[in-house]
Amino acid sequence: MVEMVNNPRIMYKFGQTEADDILERFTPEYAKKYNFDPTKVLLCEDFVLTPIWSTYVTREQANEAESSFKEKYPKNVLTYKKYNGITECRYFTYDQSVAIVENLSATFPYQEKQPEMIKIYWLMAKRKETEPA
Repeated sequence: MVEMVNNPRIMYKFGQTEADDILERFTPEYAKKYNFDPTKVLLCEDFVLTPIWSTYVTREQANEAESSFKEKYPKNVLTYKKYNGITECRYFTYDQSVAIVENLSATFPYQEKQPEMIKIYWLMAKRKETEPA
């Protein structure tokens, strides 16, 4: 198990999306199209999102990778608001994030999009300065 460091300003997110542009996954239009819980806030409202890594994989690979991530890295993010997509967010140090990206790159080498593939990604979410920690 990896020891994680709480940093109330920066967290990292592993995820999957059918969108070609990772940030599209955090738009109100995407949330409506995929029936996200309307009582929850989109991460982009309170965080600046910066994609770090991504590739295309089969849906099965994406689901396995996401399950493995959640199992290996227990949830350590607590927020006052309820956000869509926060389930796969974790606090890590920068060095831990780099190690995870290296592992993801080794496990899932870059692939161009093919039919029936979706994107998995790693991004940094930095709290906007106007929001309290």
